[in-house]
Amino acid sequence: MRTYLVLSSAIGLIEIVDAGVLYANDGALTGLSLVFSGVELLWVLVSFVALVAVKHRSTRVLALVFLSYNIAGWLLGGFVVARSDAIALPMWAVIGGGLFGVGYATCSAVVANRP
Repeated sequence: MRTYLVLSSAIGLIEIVDAGVLYANDGALTGLSLVFSGVELLWVLVSFVALVAVKHRSTRVLALVFLSYNIAGWLLGGFVVARSDAIALPMWAVIGGGLFGVGYATCSAVVANRP
């Protein structure tokens, strides 16, 4: 359980860095952003396992939050980004992703350090 929480903090930091990269490129996807997306996809699978297998309530909540955030991102990609000609995320989504990363990393670190 603690390993999931510590790695969740790292995933939150990756979200923050990804948002910075996307912001610097006006929302355009780069190779680095695609690598981050691959890591996030793997973490979706890990989070699903944690949601099903872990009994610690706070850990399950964090896993559910990460899954929900990604499902919302997939819906955004399907409805908003897919309807535009350019393959770029809107800036509000980039900033929202960075803010999610801050919150997710912070909450994961807090829960990981709780007795």
